[in-house]
Amino acid sequence: MQIDEGRVHDVTIAGNEVTGHFSDNRSFETYVPNDPNLVSKLESKKVQISAKPSGDQGSFLDVVCC
Repeated sequence: MQIDEGRVHDVTIAGNEVTGHFSDNRSFETYVPNDPNLVSKLESKKVQISAKPSGDQGSFLDVVCC
């Protein structure tokens, strides 16, 4: 796995969709199952992690407002 081999530089997680860059700056896009260990595995390999709402959910304002 690319994470185990230290090849992943950064990821953005949106629900089950993950995009990011490898250490050589190539980008990737993938779908991951619900893995409760994914974030800790990424952290252990010093991968930069960002998160955002998944595309199929409303924004925070949509949920709170009206």
